[in-house]
Amino acid sequence: MDLQEESRRRVRASLFEWKQQTDGLFKEWILETVKTLALLNSAGLAGVAAIFASDGVAKAMLGNYPSAALFMVGLMAAGFDMYFNAQGWLGRNIEIFERIKRFDADELEARRAFEMTRKGERWFVAASIAGWTSAVMFVLGAWPFIRTAFGQVAHLICGK
Repeated sequence: MDLQEESRRRVRASLFEWKQQTDGLFKEWILETVKTLALLNSAGLAGVAAIFASDGVAKAMLGNYPSAALFMVGLMAAGFDMYFNAQGWLGRNIEIFERIKRFDADELEARRAFEMTRKGERWFVAASIAGWTSAVMFVLGAWPFIRTAFGQVAHLICGK
């Protein structure tokens, strides 16, 4: 095997490894971040449902505040976040695979094979918006309880 063939083999192996790492990063992102957002909003929704079923002080504290609606929007945003991320990673994966094919066909130089990927960028922007929306909806849904907890902590610290 001559030097040029060995070099091409190594570049192709590196491209394939890049594709595999991209697959792994996608799975890690989906399983951790998005799962957490969905879990938080689901727990909030379940908590509000339990409060509405009770006769306790928490029900009076919640009043007409739309916590359930906010948690539901947060849960839907987490679902959109997962979908948008999947589409973004799929686009990135397709671009890397296309580069491998173009490199094999001598249509792509080795130095250009590892440039930043562009496919999926818009999906990732949409995923960021959906993810932040989910997080904000959780905080807004939990706000009556957060406000009360901070009030109690301030009361303990300040003694007022």
